[in-house]
Amino acid sequence: MNIPVIVIYLLSALIIPAAAYFIMKARPKSYFVGCGVFFVFALILEGAINAALSTFFPKAFENIWFYAAYGGLMAGVFEEVGRYIAFRTLLKSDLGDDRTALSYGAGHGGMEAFLVLISVALNIFIASTVTGEQYKEAIDQYMSIGVSDSLLAAAERIMAVAVHISLSVIVFFGAKKKKPALLILAIALHAAFDGLLVVINNFFGIVWAEVAVAVSAALLVWLSYSIWKGINKHADIR
Repeated sequence: MNIPVIVIYLLSALIIPAAAYFIMKARPKSYFVGCGVFFVFALILEGAINAALSTFFPKAFENIWFYAAYGGLMAGVFEEVGRYIAFRTLLKSDLGDDRTALSYGAGHGGMEAFLVLISVALNIFIASTVTGEQYKEAIDQYMSIGVSDSLLAAAERIMAVAVHISLSVIVFFGAKKKKPALLILAIALHAAFDGLLVVINNFFGIVWAEVAVAVSAALLVWLSYSIWKGINKHADIR
């Protein structure tokens, strides 16, 4: 059993969401709404549809281009619409505080980081305890994960949290200013981000995929900051 790798994944799963909460100085309500919306919209609703369609159309999901386009679009639609609904309903009374976007994004991205990292840690543990030729491929995959891989995964989750905070800012102002174009922009950006990573990882490998994550995260942070400042500047002029 690769104890150091499991420990890194478990610690990362706990530290990253907590760090996002404290660094963003998150409001508890907005943070935990973000956690809940990710769980419901991404894990349950999107997950159920993906499971059903992959069962009925397994060949389609073997095509990398279809998988990238479909997976990116589904993630974009469910997660961004989930954000928008949350801002217009559960967090409607908090729209006057722009930091609600940061708190929500920290919760949304923190929950994803927690679930992704915990699931990998559990799979590594299970792979180290089961035997059987029918499980050999999965066992080999998880048992080949090293310390450098786990650290890279933690870094990726940190960048993904930054992406979720950025997208939350864009959708927040779409909800606050009743600008559906910003919701559509967030869906498109999310779909492009996820789809591009699938393609890059498939053709160029994990290292270039992580480089793409870093570049994309930086661009989204810049874009969301520009939108935030632009909207508030326009409001001040008015």
